[in-house]
Amino acid sequence: MRRNRKRSQGGNAILESTLCFIFLVPLMVGSVGIGMSLNRAIQANQVTRSAGHMYARGLNFAITGNKQLLVRMATGLNLQLTGGDGVVYLTRAVKIGDQQCLDGGVTLAQCSNRGQTVITSRIAFGNLTLRNSSYGNPASTYFNSSGDAAAVDYLKQAALVISNFNTTLVLGDGENAYVSETYFASAGTGFGVGKGAYNRSIF
Repeated sequence: MRRNRKRSQGGNAILESTLCFIFLVPLMVGSVGIGMSLNRAIQANQVTRSAGHMYARGLNFAITGNKQLLVRMATGLNLQLTGGDGVVYLTRAVKIGDQQCLDGGVTLAQCSNRGQTVITSRIAFGNLTLRNSSYGNPASTYFNSSGDAAAVDYLKQAALVISNFNTTLVLGDGENAYVSETYFASAGTGFGVGKGAYNRSIF
């Protein structure tokens, strides 16, 4: 009787341990995945804020060496100058008033974008096929090698107007904002299958 009871207790212990493992193993795997996702999200946010801060301070990201600063900061996120799993958009937005039109050598009658917030500078690098900017996507032909648009273009061309900028930040005439946007696609257990993370900072 005692032997049978011991065997029964041993079998129960094995069964209980197996049931515990059935629930604990997925929980542990899920915790690891969430931890990795959180780490990637924090890193992506830091890259975005640093990019915007440096851009607002006047760092010229048209220079390859300066872009490489962000690439190094995004180690593990697979940001590359072209291709990869991330994309960076840096935009300088300006609200056009009467004075901006006149300073640009355009009469008020010809200043089609008067009263609008426009893109005066745009630098983009990485895998541009992953995601478009949330603040307009004008053709690259509007910008010179430094990423700047000519005054005659941003004062007159509708393609350089950021129609939805007021929902983010309301600017006064002549005021500007520096916007950094990043998007990083998932990688393995990163943000989840088929998902990615979009971040934005405005200075």
